[in-house]
Amino acid sequence: MDPARPRHGPTTVSHATHPGHATTTRPAALAFAHTRPGANTRPHGLGSEARGKPAPERIDDITALDAISLSRAIHARQVSCREVMRAYLARIHRLNPQANAIVSLVPDEVALAEAERCDAELGGPGGRHRGRWGSRGWMHGFPQAIKDTAHAKGLPTTFGSPLLAADVAATDSLYVQRMKASGAIVIGKTNMP
Repeated sequence: MDPARPRHGPTTVSHATHPGHATTTRPAALAFAHTRPGANTRPHGLGSEARGKPAPERIDDITALDAISLSRAIHARQVSCREVMRAYLARIHRLNPQANAIVSLVPDEVALAEAERCDAELGGPGGRHRGRWGSRGWMHGFPQAIKDTAHAKGLPTTFGSPLLAADVAATDSLYVQRMKASGAIVIGKTNMP
């Protein structure tokens, strides 16, 4: 065992939170938790209700949920996949003209239709997925944009170059396949730095 390495469990990760700040060592399970002074030091993955945040009451609040809380709300039928999609599309249409974060977006009607299919699957007799009723996975009904370095079937993959604007993907990259298998709805592609 390395005597210079503190013992915090089976695996540790060292990182500095900001340039010039002290380096901290934390268990790998907490490596991605907020480390600002006074910030919540619980690992990501705990729902907002576990951190004391109230559940959303308005559609505008849906986009403030973390992934686990959103998944729980969808699966508990507290919010529909269509409501989630509408909230995220509204936010994209409001902020993207200034941010230019989404460079390729499926039409709203297509995204909303897929969200309705996800709602039907959760609702029982209205739909089926892989021979069973219910959820596709923990990301069921999540709007998901893919980085423009990966292929998403039916969307252009430009790697940030206008020369590749006509290069429409015929298949999904492996991680896109896995997100879709977990229930994500691919809504577009995000810009490259």
